[in-house]
Amino acid sequence: MLRTIFQYGAMLLLAFWLGSVTLATALDVNISAVVEESIPEQQDTIIQFSGLAYPSGAVTVRQDGVILTTTTADSAASFSTSSIVTSGAHTYALTAVDSQNRTGSATSYTLNLSQGATVTVSNIFLGPTVAVSASSITADQSVNSLGITAPNSTVTVYVTSSYTGGGSDSREFQVVADGSGIWTRQFTGTTLGVGSHVVRARATSSSLTSSYSNSLVIAVDQANPCATSTPGDINCDGSVDLVDFSILLYYWNTTNPAQARTDINGDTTVNVVDFSILLYYWTG
Repeated sequence: MLRTIFQYGAMLLLAFWLGSVTLATALDVNISAVVEESIPEQQDTIIQFSGLAYPSGAVTVRQDGVILTTTTADSAASFSTSSIVTSGAHTYALTAVDSQNRTGSATSYTLNLSQGATVTVSNIFLGPTVAVSASSITADQSVNSLGITAPNSTVTVYVTSSYTGGGSDSREFQVVADGSGIWTRQFTGTTLGVGSHVVRARATSSSLTSSYSNSLVIAVDQANPCATSTPGDINCDGSVDLVDFSILLYYWNTTNPAQARTDINGDTTVNVVDFSILLYYWTG
C-alpha cells in the first residue's frame, strides 16, 4: 500500500517538474523523464540531448552558462549527448559550429531536475548558420546569403525590409540544402530594394522545423551611374555633350580638380589631353 502511494506521489512530482520546462522552440522538441522506483541518495541525475545540428559540426552544451559537454554531429548532422548533473533548476543552452567555423544561434531550455531522474530532450533542431557575401551593395549588384544546416533540408530565408524613403515589408524565399547541408540564396539589389534588410533563416527536415538562425543586415544603396559611364561623361547622364564640355572648361588647367572626372586621363591636370578624350567619346 505504501509503495503504491509513493509511486502515485512520484508521478505527481514528475508532472510538476516537467510542467516547469521553458522551451526556446517548443513545437517539435520532446521531453521525457524516468524516475527510479527507489531513489537512494547517491542515485545519479542524468540529462540527455539529441537532435540535428550541422554535418560533422561541434555541438556544445552549457549548463547555467558553463560548458557541460561537447560532442560532434555525424555526417547526417545527428548528435546525442548524455551528462550526469546535479538536481534542481538549470538553464541549458546548445550551440554548434559548422565546417566553416560559423557558430549558429543558441537554443535554450530551463529544466527542474529531480534527484535520480533521467531527463531526455530529443528532436532538437538547431537553426542554420548564416552568412552574407557582402553587407552593403548597390542596386545594380547582387549578394549571396549562405550557410549550413542538415543535409537536403528545406531552408526558408526571411527578409524584413525597411526602404529608403519609407515603407517596409517581410518576404520569404526558399532553397534546398545539398547533401552536405550547404545552402545558398542569391539576391539582386533590385529584388531587395534600396534600404536596409534583415536576413535570417530556418530549416525543415522531415517533420522537424529548426529554430531561427542568427540575423544579419544587408544595406542596399542607389546604383552609382558613374560606375559604368563612358569616359568624358563627366556628369554621368549617359551622354558626352556640351554640359560635360562646360564642366571641363570650368576646371581647365587645375591640378587635382574637385570634380575628379574632369581629369579624364588621370594625370592630375585638366588639359588638352582630357579635351581630346572627351571629343573622342562625343555623342552631342
